[in-house]
Amino acid sequence: MTFSENTAMRFAAQGWHVIEVADVNDLDELKKAITEARDETERPSIIICHSTIGYGTPLAGSAAVHGTPLTSEQLMLTKEYLNWTELPFEVPAAVNYHCMQAAERDNAAKAEWQEMLSRYKKQYPELAKEYDIFFAKAANVHIAEDICNCEKPEATRVSGGIIINQLAKSVPNLLSGSADRAFPTF
Repeated sequence: MTFSENTAMRFAAQGWHVIEVADVNDLDELKKAITEARDETERPSIIICHSTIGYGTPLAGSAAVHGTPLTSEQLMLTKEYLNWTELPFEVPAAVNYHCMQAAERDNAAKAEWQEMLSRYKKQYPELAKEYDIFFAKAANVHIAEDICNCEKPEATRVSGGIIINQLAKSVPNLLSGSADRAFPTF
């Protein structure tokens, strides 16, 4: 086990609807959990799936599977275990069909979203302008060279906090975080 916190208890204590799936490879259980989560309308849901690292490989359950390539023999055993008979780099027709169906659904949803956004922009032009600025790929930010006084040594969390707070004046959607709970970083 790489993580010992009881996630289910933590979320349950916060009022969440907690569902656990003992084996993420049991697709029927996973589908049931998703349906149950969708049916819960009074509180947020979390689905906690338990899995085995390196599932299907001879190194399953071992940290050795992280960062060590499988040998030719281990790869052959993995393919046998998973019933994988396809040639290397070949995508089975069923997988290709599934991905194309997902892309079509995504394209339809994107078109609906763009139509809704177009109507919104016509109805609320000032808010739409703010929206466009907020989600622009590149912010028009002028960074003054004197943003941070580097004449005296200071901790990087202090100078970083100063810079973040200066940038936040120009970038309204700037998000930042730090493990340090010092004043300038949150």
